Amino acid sequence: RTCPEGLSAYADAELHQIQAKRHKALDSIHSFYRQSEPDGMTAYFYIKESELLDEIGEPGRSLAALDSCLKQFPQHTLADKACYMAGKRAEKLGKQDKAVYYYEKLITDYPHSHFGDNARQRIRSLEEGKG
Repeated sequence: RTCPEGLSAYADAELHQIQAKRHKALDSIHSFYRQSEPDGMTAYFYIKESELLDEIGEPGRSLAALDSCLKQFPQHTLADKACYMAGKRAEKLGKQDKAVYYYEKLITDYPHSHFGDNARQRIRSLEEGKG
């Protein structure tokens, strides 16, 4: 697979998402996964897949996509975003301890992230029982 093919697949997924054709967008992403070995572009697809899965009401699968992103690409420029999104998905699933884990990981592993302040606020809210 070449970079233009990856960008084309991502653009297809983005267009389908905008058109509210989420399952078709997921098909574009899964086609990309089948065609290639994981590389830096794959992290973008994991984030997009997570967004789509959350939109269709599958936060568990959404969280799994983010976990895959964080495991395969912990130093990627999107890793902090994946970590924050994982915390939000864990909250949606009622897994407060797991949410705090992701937020603390974000603060520790990505100290300069612009998601840091939000993560700190989410931890405070969870600890105060405000969810």
